[in-house]
Amino acid sequence: MAFTKSPEYNTHQLTRVPVTPVNRFDPTRSQAYMAFENCFPVLQGKEAILTKRAPINSIATITGTIPRGLSIDPQNNYIYIAYDDDMTSINDVSPLLSSTTPGTFSNTSGPVAFASYKVGSTSYTVSHEPTAASGSYLRYWVSGNGGIPDTVTNVAVNNMRGSLVFLDGYLFIAGDRQRIYNSTLGSPTTWNTSTDFIDAEMFSDNIVALAKHHNHLVVLGKESVEFFYNSSNEIGSPLSRQANYSQKIGMVDIAGVRPMLAEVGDVIYFLGGEGGAYNGVYKIENFKVSKISDLWMDDWLTTASANTPILSVYEHYGIGCLALSSGLFTFVYKPDTNTWSSVLFGGRSLYDSVFGNYFGEGGTYLLTYDSNTSNIRLMKSGYREPQSQLEADPEDFDAVYITDLIDFSSNNQKHIKWVDVVGWFGDNTVNLQYTRNYSNSPTWTNCGTKDQDTNGTDKPLRYHNLGRTRGHRFKVTFSGESDIKFDGFEISYNLGTH
Repeated sequence: MAFTKSPEYNTHQLTRVPVTPVNRFDPTRSQAYMAFENCFPVLQGKEAILTKRAPINSIATITGTIPRGLSIDPQNNYIYIAYDDDMTSINDVSPLLSSTTPGTFSNTSGPVAFASYKVGSTSYTVSHEPTAASGSYLRYWVSGNGGIPDTVTNVAVNNMRGSLVFLDGYLFIAGDRQRIYNSTLGSPTTWNTSTDFIDAEMFSDNIVALAKHHNHLVVLGKESVEFFYNSSNEIGSPLSRQANYSQKIGMVDIAGVRPMLAEVGDVIYFLGGEGGAYNGVYKIENFKVSKISDLWMDDWLTTASANTPILSVYEHYGIGCLALSSGLFTFVYKPDTNTWSSVLFGGRSLYDSVFGNYFGEGGTYLLTYDSNTSNIRLMKSGYREPQSQLEADPEDFDAVYITDLIDFSSNNQKHIKWVDVVGWFGDNTVNLQYTRNYSNSPTWTNCGTKDQDTNGTDKPLRYHNLGRTRGHRFKVTFSGESDIKFDGFEISYNLGTH
């Protein structure tokens, strides 16, 4: 090849640059975008590859104004949806069967929590609707039934917290301050509020939400997290405090709004902070509370654009992830790589608002409100859906990966001879761009668009002669319906002396 003045001599090198699974927002674009957009790093051995996010499919559209809650009965494939003061039950089979019962609930707004109760042959789907005027209403549907509730119980306690937890044969709800009430063992429709309770009084804050962690009940307060276990007390509450696990970190308190938490298996995610301050995203895992948001995410959460973030679940290759959505922006936290990705559906956020979610047997279901059509939608996420469903309504979207500065640990000039984009890309076209700096207004040079057939399906996509530079940043865009497996770049270059 012809030599350039700089580099001054031929020092040909070929280097593999794998996907780097680190948190990095892109300073050359708005703060709404991360280095991973609509894609996620997946660990394979010691290195990572890149795959596109799973598509999301609309299962049902409901004419309503305010979605309030969602529950799944995996034993009978029933999906229970609370909205306005109505309840719709859907049997998620083919063909899709649904029925609506108007006037099921007492109010037309506010959170409705659900739990599944199963002890022996007794099996219910239970909803909890707190009301300001007359306490909490618990409604019970015998497993496999939709329509009108089989039983309605009014628990006359002052309660605006919508949590409901099943643990060891009991149902638990929270009072307005520090009190935790339980149902009668063996009789989930019976509540003795004058005797069957315990107070979360280790700290002087009020309860925000309840959740289940392994075999413990977790009480998230405004300034603390406490754990309780079933000690089989014969009188009053069966619970006893596990004092050694308590931590002085609280949860965001927005009365009358869906609790700012999401549960993925035995991991609980919530918005909170220390001393009653709101300063980040936390998780409870193996009885330990730790922070998962970085400095940039913390900064975004405190801006006006964050509004009131909503936490929900998202699935990628069977891994339950946290989705944090607010307004036009959605970020997904992938726990195995400890990375955040920005996620866009149709140029908008993953959801306008999420008012209910379920992750477990059967997949990931999301109850959302679509402001474009003013409809409530039941969505299902996952690449592992039957191929017939994906083909019926395929989603064609872009995934973007932006690298950090690649300078091969040297500030000397390099002449980039070629760049190979290595991997399998299915029906996606691949566009490669590069820039030479971190400017807030970068000049991206377009190297062109190729597809898997350009050089043959067994060969990488090669881009020639990217010119002279001290360091490059690359932006690669994958456009199509299928998934991808991006292994990284192979870069051929000559290294100069200055």
